[in-house]
Amino acid sequence: MDKIKTFLIIGFVSIFLLISQDAASGATYYVDQTSGLDGNIGTATDQAWQTINKVNSSSFSAGDSILFKKGEIWREQLTTPSSGASGTPILFGSYGTGNRPKIYGSTQITTWDNSSIPAGTGDLSDESFEGTGYEETWTETVGSGSIVDEDSTDITPPTDGGSQILKVQKVSSNYNAKTSRDLGSEQNTTYARFYVYITAEGMANGQEIYLARGLNASLTMPWYFGITQNSSGEVRFRFALYNNGTTAYYSYPSTAPGTGSINVNQWYKVEVKYDATNLTWEWRLDGTSLYSGSLTGTLRNPPRYFELGDAGLSLTMTAYIDRFAVNSSSYLSESQALPANVWKSAIGSAPSGAWFITPDSVVHWGDKKSQLTDLVAQYDWYQGNNYVFTYAVSDPTALYSAMEVATRDYAVYADNKSYLTIQNLETVYNGLAGIKTLEGSDITISGNSTHHTGENFGTGSLGRSLWTSGTDNILIASNIVHNSALSGIWTYTGTDNNSGIVIENNESYDNGHTNIDVLCSKASIMTVSNVTIRYNNAYFTSSYPDLNVGSNNYFISGQSSCTVSNVNVYHNLGYNTAGAQLQLNYKVSNANIYNNTFVGTLPGINAWVSGINIDAVTDGTTNVVLKNNTVQDIYSGVGGGDRAFAYKDLNSFSAVNYNNWYQAAGGTRIYAGLIGSSSYHYDDFALYKSDTGFDASGFWQDPVYVSTSSPNLRLLRTSGLIDNGVNLGITLDYAGTSIPQGAGYDIGAYEYIPLNVTINQAVGQSDPTSSSTVDFTAVFSESVADFATGDVTLSGTAGATTAIVTGSGTTYNIAVSGMATSGTVLASIAVDKATGSTGNTNEASTSTDNSITYSTTNPPVLTSITISDSSGYTNDSTPIISVVSSNNPSHVAFSCNSGSDWSSWIVYNDSISSFNITSGATGCTSSDSSKTITAKLKNLASEESSTTNDSTYYDTTGPSIPTTPTTTTGSADITPTWTWTASTDAGAGLGSTPYTVQWCQNPDHSGCSTNTATSTSNSFTHATSLNYDTWYFRAKATDALNQESSFSGNGSITLTASGGGGNISGGGGGYVFPSPTPTHTNISTYATTTPNYGEGLSEEERQRLIKILTEKLKELLTLLIKLLTEKIEEMTQTKTLT
Repeated sequence: MDKIKTFLIIGFVSIFLLISQDAASGATYYVDQTSGLDGNIGTATDQAWQTINKVNSSSFSAGDSILFKKGEIWREQLTTPSSGASGTPILFGSYGTGNRPKIYGSTQITTWDNSSIPAGTGDLSDESFEGTGYEETWTETVGSGSIVDEDSTDITPPTDGGSQILKVQKVSSNYNAKTSRDLGSEQNTTYARFYVYITAEGMANGQEIYLARGLNASLTMPWYFGITQNSSGEVRFRFALYNNGTTAYYSYPSTAPGTGSINVNQWYKVEVKYDATNLTWEWRLDGTSLYSGSLTGTLRNPPRYFELGDAGLSLTMTAYIDRFAVNSSSYLSESQALPANVWKSAIGSAPSGAWFITPDSVVHWGDKKSQLTDLVAQYDWYQGNNYVFTYAVSDPTALYSAMEVATRDYAVYADNKSYLTIQNLETVYNGLAGIKTLEGSDITISGNSTHHTGENFGTGSLGRSLWTSGTDNILIASNIVHNSALSGIWTYTGTDNNSGIVIENNESYDNGHTNIDVLCSKASIMTVSNVTIRYNNAYFTSSYPDLNVGSNNYFISGQSSCTVSNVNVYHNLGYNTAGAQLQLNYKVSNANIYNNTFVGTLPGINAWVSGINIDAVTDGTTNVVLKNNTVQDIYSGVGGGDRAFAYKDLNSFSAVNYNNWYQAAGGTRIYAGLIGSSSYHYDDFALYKSDTGFDASGFWQDPVYVSTSSPNLRLLRTSGLIDNGVNLGITLDYAGTSIPQGAGYDIGAYEYIPLNVTINQAVGQSDPTSSSTVDFTAVFSESVADFATGDVTLSGTAGATTAIVTGSGTTYNIAVSGMATSGTVLASIAVDKATGSTGNTNEASTSTDNSITYSTTNPPVLTSITISDSSGYTNDSTPIISVVSSNNPSHVAFSCNSGSDWSSWIVYNDSISSFNITSGATGCTSSDSSKTITAKLKNLASEESSTTNDSTYYDTTGPSIPTTPTTTTGSADITPTWTWTASTDAGAGLGSTPYTVQWCQNPDHSGCSTNTATSTSNSFTHATSLNYDTWYFRAKATDALNQESSFSGNGSITLTASGGGGNISGGGGGYVFPSPTPTHTNISTYATTTPNYGEGLSEEERQRLIKILTEKLKELLTLLIKLLTEKIEEMTQTKTLT
């Protein structure tokens, strides 16, 4: 019983797994900002979600895909909520058509004004005492005769105040005059502001009056502000702070006697910061910081209540208070008129970076300033008081279509997540990074466009478009990255070792520190290992935002406690550097630098530049190999340190060879040398080799590129770097071309691909011919665009003068005319006549037949030949060949191999039956197969026609022998029906009446020649009755060419009158009962046709239906397994009991 139970469970589990297999591939979720709804199920395009927040708050499984609709824009941060698994990553990508989906990290500003800055308002409390009573909820405590008048108009309010103020007046020391505001809970951080005005006071020496207090939930004071009178009768402001277990007191103007009093009948602005989170405090008066410091030791809880007025034991006083406010994050600003040509726009949160977009979609970096008065030039901007300010000589609303200010740090953020793919997204206008991964592993970032990231281009500490920190096994591929304030692509160790970095096929340009950057942390002892940088294109353009900012194309660096090892940098392009083309800065070991092409310096850059810069210092970079690199024209003239090859320590290298260094200007420009020490120029390459031991097989020569201005950095066919490198085991070049292409290995990122061209007679061209125009065909190895009339060289004895070129792409026709006499016409193409898609020019043409014989007479014309056959088949080795011709041919010849070999000339006739298609010429074969026969003519002057051909199938094999006939009718049936397996024929096929049958009472069929008939199928029923006897029956087949098979074996039947017995057989055996007629007339079709579940539904609806049914079926099978298990257990127990 246990075996039965186990078998059933395994069976049902197997079914369950098969059903679950489709679900394991993962679900697909769609996000559509315009048409989606977060309440949708998300798994169909018409049920898409809307927001990134919905994605962030969802949980996903390995293999799931979250796709954002192309052409849509989100202003949110995508924080990847889940990890995938090995082999089944979670994909964040796109769907639909059009541009990549965009994720903005910014807030857009489109409206501006130049009115004064209004005063700031408190987010915890803001009371101006305007109107009737209070604007907020306050609690008054007023003694007999005292006054708390929140609507007083006795005196002129302070700046930005309204017409009403708060008046508090005590008539004696025994009566309260105060009002308090409850914030609802204790607030860790408060910035309190109020204005105070003293008109009279009745204090004696040593007394004080409270004007404002912060009270916690226990009604104890973390701080208070008031006035006091010293022993000299001087009235001072006093600020008291409970800090470090005691109350400290601070006074204004001073604590020292004889330094004067505050002024009565004057407004003072008082500000108090109490920050229990960051443990800081400050007291400011009229915007000037008087005292500040840290909160330490034993403290009182922070304020919940704010009290204005006095409840202490003081003498009579009168004070006015206005514009009370409490803010949670900063001091509140006062109203302020804007400087000339400064404009403002309100913003909710503080931005880090800013960009101005002109109406023609040009993006300009903003220059962030630290204060309003620094705004003096276009694109200057500043943020404060919940506003963004910019300088503009006219309304920015007309100057710019928008200003984008970065209000989010990242567009995509993966925090300690693994097995993710982030692809085909566009991120723009972010504060710190477009895409950032922190820790985690096995992440692919591919096919994205990320740009305009960070703050203050090249000078700040913010802004990397693609930023990975401490992420292992990361692939960064095929992204377009530009205009980051610092690095375009930046990998960093973070808090852990970092291994398995591949950066390939990316385009990175115009970034403010480095286009592609691999950096090690200096915080602790760590390593970065196994780094591959290949097939990338890094460069700088004329749109580079700041020529005073030096920037590198490729930068790899360790730090004092962090090393970078096992680095491979190969087949990369670097163009117009603004710093170093490639710099290995510090503690980089085991680095292979192969086949890179570095060209040029950004015009106008205000920084010294280098090509390959191994900037090693003591105990720094080691085991560096440089081979097959080419570096050209690295010079800015700034600082005197420009070098194509710069190094600090010869011991950093284990091999330097097969490189090409070149400065086109020559002269005093240095192409190689120790930084700050010896150097080499254009005319001392031999000295460089002997001093350093480097580049024994290296070069100082112009690489000869297709173009250095466009640029196209492929080698031209005349370059001396072709085939002069060394095999480094790399199989593909920058463009994906296999290596090598020629006799050797090339130097640089591109392997030279020759542009080959063949020129031959055009198909169908008669040769010889007397036509006034003859045609050639030119075929190039890649598409060309500039091959035209005049690019063909004509020669030969016929004196041809004109070649007209038509065609496009790779294939062109060349129509040649102007022949003056009988003779030959030859066509060829010289070097450099056409330019291919790679920018290279052609090699000289080659050909197999670029000569045509021209005759001024009239050679025969062969129009067609036709081989006599039956529907394309013949068994005649010398079939009749009909020839259609003109111009008096005298002979004809035939070929079985397209003209490679010919028969002897045969006297011409319109019908030829003397050529044997199996042996008439070399190349003819006797096998049954398709035969293509080519013919040509000649006349008595031995002028030949062009060729033509026809085909037939040569078939000498008859059909297969039918199987021995059988019959299933009874022995009493004297007109029995016989059947046999149909014959086959591999050639012409069976004839129209393919079977001949014969029956006889003798097994050898002697004397029965008249007992024959034919059948159109593999079945025969006797038309006349047979005698009661034993009969023998056989069949043979005939094909469409009347070729017969042999007779089959004998089938037999013994006929009896009783019908009760006898043998009915195909070669012997007992009675064979006929099979019952099947219910389905075509059971094979029925059994193999897949039912179309969900017919009439869309594909997405059908998939949802299948998914729902799959889940329900899973539940059903789980229940069924449970029930069967319980039943088997019950049966087992019953058996045990019995």
